[in-house]
Amino acid sequence: KLAEVESALTEHGQFMPFDPPLVQAGATLGGTVAAGLSGPGRQRYGGIRDFILGIRLVTGEGQIVFGGGKVVKNAAGFDIPKLAVGSLGSIGIFVELTFKVFPQPDQFATLQLETDSLDDALAVFKVLRQSQYDLTCLDFRPPHCLFVRIGGRLDSLKRRMDRIMADLDLAMEKRIRMVRINEDAEQQLWSELREFGWAASGRLVKLPLVPSQIGEVEDALASLPTDVPRHYSVGGNVVWLAWPASLSLQKLAGVVARVGQRALMLGNVGLTDDAHLAAIPASDETWIGKCSGAAFERALNSVFDPQRKFVY
Repeated sequence: KLAEVESALTEHGQFMPFDPPLVQAGATLGGTVAAGLSGPGRQRYGGIRDFILGIRLVTGEGQIVFGGGKVVKNAAGFDIPKLAVGSLGSIGIFVELTFKVFPQPDQFATLQLETDSLDDALAVFKVLRQSQYDLTCLDFRPPHCLFVRIGGRLDSLKRRMDRIMADLDLAMEKRIRMVRINEDAEQQLWSELREFGWAASGRLVKLPLVPSQIGEVEDALASLPTDVPRHYSVGGNVVWLAWPASLSLQKLAGVVARVGQRALMLGNVGLTDDAHLAAIPASDETWIGKCSGAAFERALNSVFDPQRKFVY
């Protein structure tokens, strides 16, 4: 389980920079790779695909296949580790995974921002995305709450945070409220975000997008008869939705179509004590939206699983 991996890494002053979600809920390393999930820390360091180095898996024909290696520079050829990310186990059963990890930063600090309108919030979000602040995380909770995280040496954090606050005050002509969050409260905040504590109930949906599409997504969601809890992460490159049971998947497909991407449907959240089930597809509707790489996926599956034993 990821919790065990994180605990072992912490003992040696290391961490997984791609910031895997649902750690406390019982998520596993293999499941996280299969679902292709990364957390808010992807903003600074990159996603899980950037950190997986090697893999050993069992194909649908019972063959053991190795890919990658235990070092960053390894043999050329099929990049099987990266193909495994987001495959939902369709190419085989993972039995060994190798990752690169980073030293844990000395300290983190977070700034919580609030504006009076969605337009102001999106303006602040844009300023921060285009800044040179070297942000660790940048998230947005509609309609007007933003979370900014930085990490590094303790003696530099206050200076960097002061600069961010001064620049935002100037850019927004003081139409913004800012609160610093430090130490235990700061760690708790990001832990809750990684665990989707904001999603009281519903089907968890991961929808990739580009930041310029946030306004369009908000318009689409505003037209629905029921409020959809949501949280934008990684600088607006991902939106997580807690899709209510009262809304049909056809309506979700309409929202996804506005973005032109493919959404990953995960399990129910807030409805069971077995919270780790939140990372398990709950129906045949695993994907919503068109896949531009469907032909490639079929070709890949024909190589690793010609008898389709790992169909999802």
